[in-house]
Amino acid sequence: MRSIISTVSPECLGERVAAMGVGAPSSGTWPALLDAIFVPFSLVTEFVIRAAFVANGGAVNGSWDIGVYDAFVQRVFSTGAILQGGVSAVQIENVSPHLLRPGDYYLMMSNSSGTSQVLRSTLATASAAQVIGLGRFSTAFVLPLRLSLGPFTTTYLPHFGLMGDRRVW
Repeated sequence: MRSIISTVSPECLGERVAAMGVGAPSSGTWPALLDAIFVPFSLVTEFVIRAAFVANGGAVNGSWDIGVYDAFVQRVFSTGAILQGGVSAVQIENVSPHLLRPGDYYLMMSNSSGTSQVLRSTLATASAAQVIGLGRFSTAFVLPLRLSLGPFTTTYLPHFGLMGDRRVW
């Protein structure tokens, strides 16, 4: 069954973000050069990753890398560096299929530029973002094999995610 896992889908923060009453998404500059933003998500069924996507904003520059880390913060999937392209458009990149088993993960995105823009939601406060599980890691482009999660110090929730097939037995 075709599915999407994104930063605002039920597997990630969708219900919590909706409960916080955030406004409509808008284009915003990536918070800091080389930073990675991580969002927790959980799977109750197997999921085969077939593509990654980002909702580009009003200015494109540099490259992005989308990845998945396990509960021990070890990388299990990464797109590698993808040149950002398509102003105010969803950019989809097909990838080799990768199986994720049921469990807890982190969806991460890093950006090589401090001036590129992504469609994002603005959360009420950085501390509220930390409470719902958002975090950040400095100097993480391209996404490393292992990293230490850091505190979330912004209200920026970028819209990005994975596309694939959910396996229901």
